[in-house]
Amino acid sequence: MNPEKTSLQRTYILVDIIYKVGTPCALVALFFLKSQFVTKAEYANELQRLNQVETTLKLMAEQHHVNDRQDVVIHDHEQRIRNLEKRN
Repeated sequence: MNPEKTSLQRTYILVDIIYKVGTPCALVALFFLKSQFVTKAEYANELQRLNQVETTLKLMAEQHHVNDRQDVVIHDHEQRIRNLEKRN
């Protein structure tokens, strides 16, 4: 046999094996990579949760301001009561 022909046959056999084995391996790798990224539904769900957290934080900040104002009023009332007790 011609050495070039046997070399060419070996190359064809090697390429054939690579295609037969490589195709399923590439599909497995593709599905694995696809599972690593976020889907549109997951992204929408996380965005909705983020908006809920943001709304809750805004409400908590507003409530904090209300509490601060009430603390000032309570402190003022306490001072008045102490002054009245000192007088009596």
